[in-house]
Amino acid sequence: MIGVDLMSLDITHLTLANVRFIDVLITLMAVDIVFGISVAVRCKRNLWSRKSLFGYARKMLVLIIVVTANVLDVMLQTEGVLVYGTVIFYIFNELLSITENAALLGVPIPKAIHDALDLLDRESEKETFKNNVTNELLGGNVERQMDERKKKKEESQHDEGN
Repeated sequence: MIGVDLMSLDITHLTLANVRFIDVLITLMAVDIVFGISVAVRCKRNLWSRKSLFGYARKMLVLIIVVTANVLDVMLQTEGVLVYGTVIFYIFNELLSITENAALLGVPIPKAIHDALDLLDRESEKETFKNNVTNELLGGNVERQMDERKKKKEESQHDEGN
């Protein structure tokens, strides 16, 4: 078993100062926020919608995950492999989000990338459809449907009484 020296977990390991490519990730996060706000303004959406607030919280959560990966790296003595992989993953995630927002803004993007984004959208639609079907098969809507029928029955009885 690997021994963990808790004394080595000083405050510098809890920060992102020594993480490679963290500056790239934070810059891409800022660019994504700007593009997201631009999309909201162009599409006349609310800048303080649930979707935008969720996006801001998600970015904070990403940074917390990177800090956690950094601490685990120190504890497991993996010499940056875990945190480096985590940062690279989120860099690609931000690049994908920036590309999607750029496409929504009308910025020309290569056809191959546009086709890949369409494929991702179709896959997410399939996932939504799959979740709806699963919910229906498992009876997730039964209670709502029963309430609707009861309400209709009460309304029809009320109308017959008048």
